[in-house]
Amino acid sequence: MTIVKVGAAPLLARSFGYLDDSVSPPEWVEGSVIEAYKVANGIGTEIEFHVTSSVPSGMLRNQIMNGLGASPRYYPYTLFLSADMNFPGLVAASYGPTGSVVAGLTSGVSVFSQGRLIHVSGDVTLPGTIDLTDIDPAVFKANYTTVGICEPTMGPYGVAGEQALEEFYDIDIAAAYAAGKLKYFSPIEEVDKAIEKTGSDPSGVQSGFIPSALHYSGTGVLTPPDDWTYRDFVGEDYDLHNQGALIVYDPGDTAASTAAQNLLTWLATPAGQAALALWGLSF
Repeated sequence: MTIVKVGAAPLLARSFGYLDDSVSPPEWVEGSVIEAYKVANGIGTEIEFHVTSSVPSGMLRNQIMNGLGASPRYYPYTLFLSADMNFPGLVAASYGPTGSVVAGLTSGVSVFSQGRLIHVSGDVTLPGTIDLTDIDPAVFKANYTTVGICEPTMGPYGVAGEQALEEFYDIDIAAAYAAGKLKYFSPIEEVDKAIEKTGSDPSGVQSGFIPSALHYSGTGVLTPPDDWTYRDFVGEDYDLHNQGALIVYDPGDTAASTAAQNLLTWLATPAGQAALALWGLSF
């Protein structure tokens, strides 16, 4: 059997897979994108994808860099699926085809999917939540109490959230943080949980910035909870977010590297894009 160890951003947990630790012993669960790939290519139990999707992209990058830089060298993942292009790019700069530390230990970076930023709030009951439907930026700035984003050093949607606050809502993020109105969380699902608690809870927030993929359910339709409101950040506000992949070459397991490359190749096909579209991740 070939096991492909995948380090995936948390927003990919439901679409690509995760480790289910609610059972004993824990079990690896392959998401619907992996299942579609295996069905389309006649792959059975001879290949398994073990997807770690519980830590942010920045931590996955650190784990890969630490492994490749260790002596003896070790390989925590065969395939890195990041929420951005920057984190896999940093790995490739050191260990990719022309890497500055050791060349050829990884592939270059390729775009495997795209995501988008949404600003969401829970059931509209001020001051716990705020209606974001077509909200005027000045109205939000004057009335918001707390807003949550992912820690920017660990996840790119945190960077995007800060960008939206500054450029669209004209909010000084340093001043907002100092005033206790801007709260940081990691990984990205913690922002979602804080929104669910609402701003009426000391550990919650009135609204927050998350990737839309967290609220797709495999049907191709964005389905946040019925009582939530949201604003999409696409087009003139925020471009679709390229998400990058990188293969780590373990000389002792070339079959896993080949399987990882075959998956990436399939994701770029119409069938692969259709599978990603069900989770709001297609190009």
